Amino acid sequence: MDLSQATLEQLLARGERALHAASTRTIRISFKDTQSPYWALTLDDRVLLHERMRAAETAGAVRLEWSKLGGDERPLDGVVLVSLRHLAAHLGRPTVADQVDTAERVLAPWAASELPIPTLLATWRALRTVRGMGPDAAPDFADAARLVCHLRGQPAEDRVLRQVSVELFAHSKRIEALQRHVDVLTAEDVQAPARHAEEVFARIGLRKEPQPFLVSGHGKILLPGEACRIVRPYVGVSPSAVIGYAGAPAWILTIENLTTFHVAAMALGARTDGLILYTGGMPSPAWCRAYARIRAALPPRATAYHWGDIDEGGFRIALVIQQADPATAGLHPWLMDPIACGGRRIEVSPAACAAMSRNALRLGWNAVANGIRAAGTRAGCEQESIPVRLPGLGPAG
Repeated sequence: MDLSQATLEQLLARGERALHAASTRTIRISFKDTQSPYWALTLDDRVLLHERMRAAETAGAVRLEWSKLGGDERPLDGVVLVSLRHLAAHLGRPTVADQVDTAERVLAPWAASELPIPTLLATWRALRTVRGMGPDAAPDFADAARLVCHLRGQPAEDRVLRQVSVELFAHSKRIEALQRHVDVLTAEDVQAPARHAEEVFARIGLRKEPQPFLVSGHGKILLPGEACRIVRPYVGVSPSAVIGYAGAPAWILTIENLTTFHVAAMALGARTDGLILYTGGMPSPAWCRAYARIRAALPPRATAYHWGDIDEGGFRIALVIQQADPATAGLHPWLMDPIACGGRRIEVSPAACAAMSRNALRLGWNAVANGIRAAGTRAGCEQESIPVRLPGLGPAG
């Protein structure tokens, strides 16, 4: 970028910031300092810069300040911003305010929804981006909002991601291209750390392929018109088909990862005191509804546990499970304390450690939160590295 373009771009950026701050200070770029790049220009380049600056002045964008010495060849002392809008037009681009106004019109159909559209627009008006995305991303956010609102208006059942993509956008991979936008619109905060694609889409009921609701234990899963006996080591049904449960276990354990679920189901063996459910990673709305129906059918004395990865995602999953059935006696941690679990600990960032501890406290898991803080940046632990133990055979955190 040559000096004339860089100077005008800098004036535009400073003008945008001044407008946001309601500042009335004069915005000027000076060339008086002999160390300025202006003085490193050749005579021909300086003449060309003068021509371009005069064009900007003629457009009503800037005012030029010339040296009082030098005659017809006098140097340019500085450039002062006169009109932000005229400068933007001269550079062939809209101002940020214009871009956000356009974005607001594009996103207007979803402004009254539960989605954080007002927060998104306010962030852009404050000259900040969201995950590196500015107001020019409004059409993509509009598609993401359309998707989320469409799915929220549907029955709570899992949908195949690419099938929905074709139905809504006539393109099988369009939804996958909207991952970041969907993540922003469905996160707790628009500036929250990015989540994995599988977690983002599962939370709104999208799967790359259909996921069965896997259950290990004793009793029967109640389906419309029939009761499905839980065979060894486990049985799988559609989550949207689950309407209840018949049995009397002492505990129910949800497990995040498939490998650990398989091992735990084998370890359960012929025991009749427990029920183990595979969450499929981040539970979908259909899974949450099935889980709530099963919990509602359990004896009042039954204790609910969750066992997942000891990382940010693992604690987000636990929160979703707890929120799926808030009327019950709560959700207890199983092997979720990084110090007590016996697994191989891994590094996490300080921000991740803080988020894990914060969510543990939200879950009411104070001892686990203390363990996370004590472990510090070595608080992470993959579920598969933790030796399998089941409730009823000794304590676990």
